[in-house]
Amino acid sequence: MRVYEREDYDEAVRLLSRNVVPAGRLVSRVVPLDDVDAAFRALEAGGDLKVLLDCGGTS
Repeated sequence: MRVYEREDYDEAVRLLSRNVVPAGRLVSRVVPLDDVDAAFRALEAGGDLKVLLDCGGTS
Protein backbone atom coordinates (compact mmCIF):
# COMPACT_ATOMS: atom_id res chain seq x y z
CA MET A 1 0.00 0.00 0.00
CA ARG A 2 1.39 3.40 -0.97
CA VAL A 3 0.87 6.30 1.35
CA TYR A 4 1.80 9.09 -1.06
CA GLU A 5 0.74 9.60 -4.64
CA ARG A 6 2.59 11.45 -7.41
CA GLU A 7 0.47 14.55 -6.81
CA ASP A 8 1.64 14.64 -3.19
CA TYR A 9 5.28 14.80 -4.26
CA ASP A 10 4.49 17.47 -6.85
CA GLU A 11 2.79 19.57 -4.17
CA ALA A 12 5.70 19.06 -1.75
CA VAL A 13 8.18 20.27 -4.37
CA ARG A 14 5.96 23.26 -5.12
CA LEU A 15 5.76 24.20 -1.44
CA LEU A 16 9.52 23.81 -0.99
CA SER A 17 10.32 25.85 -4.08
CA ARG A 18 8.13 28.72 -2.85
CA ASN A 19 9.65 28.59 0.66
CA VAL A 20 6.25 27.81 2.17
CA VAL A 21 7.85 24.91 4.06
CA PRO A 22 10.99 25.74 6.06
CA ALA A 23 13.15 23.05 4.44
CA GLY A 24 16.22 24.04 6.44
CA ARG A 25 14.43 23.00 9.61
CA LEU A 26 13.14 19.61 8.44
CA VAL A 27 16.17 17.82 9.89
CA SER A 28 17.14 19.83 12.93
CA ARG A 29 19.77 17.53 14.37
CA VAL A 30 21.99 14.62 13.28
CA VAL A 31 22.91 12.07 15.94
CA PRO A 32 25.17 9.00 15.59
CA LEU A 33 23.31 5.70 15.84
CA ASP A 34 25.20 4.71 18.97
CA ASP A 35 23.76 7.79 20.70
CA VAL A 36 20.13 7.08 19.81
CA ASP A 37 19.05 8.02 23.34
CA ALA A 38 20.15 11.60 22.63
CA ALA A 39 17.89 11.65 19.58
CA PHE A 40 14.87 10.68 21.65
CA ARG A 41 15.76 13.15 24.39
CA ALA A 42 16.03 15.93 21.80
CA LEU A 43 12.59 15.10 20.39
CA GLU A 44 11.01 14.86 23.82
CA ALA A 45 12.47 18.24 24.81
CA GLY A 46 10.69 19.89 21.89
CA GLY A 47 12.02 22.34 19.38
CA ASP A 48 13.33 19.64 17.02
CA LEU A 49 11.14 18.63 14.12
CA LYS A 50 13.19 15.65 12.96
CA VAL A 51 16.32 14.03 14.31
CA LEU A 52 18.31 12.04 11.76
CA LEU A 53 20.19 8.96 12.94
CA ASP A 54 23.59 8.66 11.26
CA CYS A 55 24.08 4.91 10.89
CA GLY A 56 27.74 5.30 9.94
CA GLY A 57 28.78 7.69 12.71
CA THR A 58 29.97 7.24 16.24
CA SER A 59 30.05 9.48 19.28
